[in-house]
Amino acid sequence: MAKFIDLHIHSTHSDGLLTPIEIIRKVAEHNLSAIAITDHDSISAYDEAAQEARRLNIELISGVELSCETEGRDIHILGYFVDGKNDAFIKFLEKMRYHRKKRIFKIAEKLNFIGIDFCAESLLKELKNASPGRLHVARKLLKDGKIKSIYEAFRCYIGENCPAYVKKFKLNINECIDLIHSIGGIAVMAHPGIYKMDHLIDIFKNYGLDGLEIFHSEHKSHQTKKYRKIAEENNLLVTGGSDYHGVQNDGRVLGALNIPYSLLEHMKEKLQEKNRSSIK
Repeated sequence: MAKFIDLHIHSTHSDGLLTPIEIIRKVAEHNLSAIAITDHDSISAYDEAAQEARRLNIELISGVELSCETEGRDIHILGYFVDGKNDAFIKFLEKMRYHRKKRIFKIAEKLNFIGIDFCAESLLKELKNASPGRLHVARKLLKDGKIKSIYEAFRCYIGENCPAYVKKFKLNINECIDLIHSIGGIAVMAHPGIYKMDHLIDIFKNYGLDGLEIFHSEHKSHQTKKYRKIAEENNLLVTGGSDYHGVQNDGRVLGALNIPYSLLEHMKEKLQEKNRSSIK
């Protein structure tokens, strides 16, 4: 029987709606063989999900999604097989979440300035230790009746060039890729079809990029074919994931892309090659 994977999923440890354990149980319902929970600036979902994944015989890959900036654009890099116990990495993620919290307070200030009552402390209390982001702000605005849709929040208030927009603290790409490699991971450019900046792929490859996420919920079929060809021409790994956040009717459906398990096997082979090279 064919085996399928989903290597881009978000939990309540960042901006997903399901807990790590709820994700594992839903994954089992969809008969996926392996997944990665790739929360923003957080690796903690792995430990919470690990026992349930073993119980349900689901292969759980450690993962994280990091934000970088290039040419004024926010570019996301996925790290797989990262060492979540590495002290330096843990401190780095704590630093990133600290900056995320500061950003929430700055967004709140701007929202209040334009007459939209918003309490950053209240939101962060609700989120507990989750890695906060703009999507949390949008959900809170919707819940409090300040807006009619998540789309409205980004289009009118917290999206780029909007009155309550605040830039995020980000790494540069080479720092990000080096960081992922330093903790034994594989670095993959997330959803390149969203950025439409294909010239960056060659630049990132020179920094050591390992792969491209060609399967993604927002990629059209012609984009999937296009980025597969680019990956093959540049000897980059092919990966994929739904970018599932637990939201219904947003087009990002867990396991819907039928991503073959063989891609994960290629990732493991690449990791073994990198490990052998580091020993020499």
